[in-house]
Amino acid sequence: MSSESKAAYAWVGIVVDALLILVGVWMISRGWTDFGEILVGICVVGLGASIVQLWRQRRRPADG
Repeated sequence: MSSESKAAYAWVGIVVDALLILVGVWMISRGWTDFGEILVGICVVGLGASIVQLWRQRRRPADG
């Protein structure tokens, strides 16, 4: 997989995780605390993984 497609997947992961965190916060505010907390917890881990993946890729020197 090329580095451009890996970066695209990382950015999609960041956007999706951020949106799901907002949904989880909305769920918590509506009283669905169990589901909301689980959703936010999972998405925070996924968001961190996507950021680390993007950060590592940008630090790697370009092949060529």
